[in-house]
Amino acid sequence: MVTLMTSIWQSLDKYRAACKIAKRYAAEHAGDGFSGLLPALDDVMPSCSELASVSLGLVDAPMSKIRGTATAGRASAFAGNYMPLLPDSSEFANKWIMLYEAHMESGIRDPGTAYEYLGYYYIIEGNKRVSVLRSLDAPSVHLEVTRLIPRESDAERDKDARLYLEWLNAAPRRKVVYIWLTTPGAHTELYSLMRSAERPGCHENWMYEAYGDFRAQYHKFGLGKLPITTGDAFLTYVKLFGFPYREEKDSLIKKLKSLDRQLMYQAYGARAQTRAIRPKTPRAVFVYDNSPLTDEWDAAHDYGRRALSDAFPEAEIETFTDLNAAGDADGVLKELCARVGEAVVFITGAGRRGEAQRMLLTQAQPQTLVCHCHPEGDGLITPTYYGRTAEPAFILGALAGSMTDAPALVYRPGSLAAADIAAFALGAGMVNGRARVTRRSSIDGCPDGVALLAGRGDMAPYTAFPGVIARLVSIRAGRAAGRLAASAWDFGAFYRALCASLWDADESEGIIKGIGAVPVHFESGLDSGLLSVHLNYAELPQTALLLAETITESVKRDGIPDTGKYDVRIDGAEEL
Repeated sequence: MVTLMTSIWQSLDKYRAACKIAKRYAAEHAGDGFSGLLPALDDVMPSCSELASVSLGLVDAPMSKIRGTATAGRASAFAGNYMPLLPDSSEFANKWIMLYEAHMESGIRDPGTAYEYLGYYYIIEGNKRVSVLRSLDAPSVHLEVTRLIPRESDAERDKDARLYLEWLNAAPRRKVVYIWLTTPGAHTELYSLMRSAERPGCHENWMYEAYGDFRAQYHKFGLGKLPITTGDAFLTYVKLFGFPYREEKDSLIKKLKSLDRQLMYQAYGARAQTRAIRPKTPRAVFVYDNSPLTDEWDAAHDYGRRALSDAFPEAEIETFTDLNAAGDADGVLKELCARVGEAVVFITGAGRRGEAQRMLLTQAQPQTLVCHCHPEGDGLITPTYYGRTAEPAFILGALAGSMTDAPALVYRPGSLAAADIAAFALGAGMVNGRARVTRRSSIDGCPDGVALLAGRGDMAPYTAFPGVIARLVSIRAGRAAGRLAASAWDFGAFYRALCASLWDADESEGIIKGIGAVPVHFESGLDSGLLSVHLNYAELPQTALLLAETITESVKRDGIPDTGKYDVRIDGAEEL
């Protein structure tokens, strides 16, 4: 009898303690548009009964994903943290206490029922069960779940609905585990990486196992306090290091530590308190995928390296060639970094994004700066550099339009970006209203006129200089008859400017402020000298030369028109 009375008083004390927590929570969260009470799906989505639904069956739902109750009528009995609010003399309190005692004796076995909407659970039946289990810090609860699928019209207004539909389309349908990402396209990217990394013998939920291991160490390391989702951090990790599937804990923790600067930026943006990198020792290393003797792209960078060497004869400048043949690129770069010490390292291969970022984050020398030649910044803190190649393409387009009477201009598929083709077409259309650009794999059978031939390796170089981006040639009888102009790189202009800002104590720090701490993308155009247009004065008439020179000066001063504002006609654009 004494034992029974003791149990009753202990249960009542548990309820009263839960009520205190509930009242404190409700008071702290009342105001600013919040009641402090349990959220209800009726309030979030009043027309939820009209949504399409699918049964998920029995789900072990994490407590952290239980958002509230399904109907507003149940909300007033609980604070927003699911702790009870009603007096301990109420019938509600009596039922709560009885459920608590039943759980302490044999456990709560019957599952509740819930709707799942946008990745969160709203309890239909079993609110008190959830309350009791949450008061005992249970990690999860068994629920029979029905998923509510938002409409496309909801996704147009609500970012979360848009991300959720993307997750539904990208993730394997049988899965219920959520890895929540906050950037449009990120779910598609993650599950595409998952499919590429599938291994023979992997069990069905292998990626979620990897995510669980990552999540445990991520929060243990204290990074879970950052204001980004664990899923966002996981995707960053995967892009740099691959999936941590059954990875040794020490290895996973070591890689997590190296991500500190990158995750700080993702969380706080430019306000991130991270250290900028400024190697002041005049030392540079150029890393090429291939040999400058055989690869035109690497030859262009090597031309820039020689210009840097001429500008800084006292600097130690070396090259590493044929990274493609090295096998373990990460190992080669790590060894290279340890050997050269404080330096600026230029990695020129556009496909080396992961290696460049890993080298910056994991190298032992804190003043080694890694820069990567890549078309655009992507949120990674490794500095990138590239040129506005649409500018010379626009000038070549204007030349092409002025040099032909035929309405169709031709370009061949190659290394040109879609934006460059659009700029070429706009330039042609501005001087020849009938001009339209057509994609062709060859110029055989083309009418006499002008063609833009896409970049590296597509033809023999236009002149002796390396770094040709695109060439403009005239067509006669289906053959390239005359070379009229070419756009080209001069990487020496960039290398001289950046290294001067690093090595010259008298220079302003404007160009290198924050470099290596936040994403920095150096993008230059014709005005900087990084890009140029070379004209064949022997082939072009004076009027065409005057046109090219006039437009070049205009582009240097004002840039090119926004191609997105105009109807740029490019036949076969769907193949780009």
